[in-house]
Amino acid sequence: MQQTYFIIFEKRRDVVFASKQLASTYFDAIVGVISECTKEDLLKLRPRRLKSITALFGTSKVIKEYESNGFDLYDYEMSHGQESLPPSSYGGMSGGAVWRIYCAVDGEGKPEVLGEQLIGVAFFQSSLTDGERIITCHGPMSVYGNLIKKMHEKWPKLTAAH
Repeated sequence: MQQTYFIIFEKRRDVVFASKQLASTYFDAIVGVISECTKEDLLKLRPRRLKSITALFGTSKVIKEYESNGFDLYDYEMSHGQESLPPSSYGGMSGGAVWRIYCAVDGEGKPEVLGEQLIGVAFFQSSLTDGERIITCHGPMSVYGNLIKKMHEKWPKLTAAH
């Protein structure tokens, strides 16, 4: 059975706006599709097409926070383990989620996830510098403030039901 997971922004807004942390230990991860890893037409059986899509769940750290034109913005530096190389471009990740994953270590020394918060949306990558790129993301105030307001303006009938 397939599960579908929806984020109800209004339900999470108060927690995010109050800057409530679910735990003191957490990490941020940017999740999205990497265009250069997408393979077209792996199987050509008309009228169907098979496409291979690779997504990235990349841990990241905030290196800069700032405000521009009423939006809170965060610059993230992506982390890559020694076994993996970064893509040459993060193109395709625009619109990808930034998740804050709260965790702890249980009594047996095993890590456990305590909860998660959607805290941003990726939208821009920097030029390549020393083999790395910076990912710029809208922050939580933009997502839970500006986005909700725009959704209500564009779809008043749909958003009134929630």
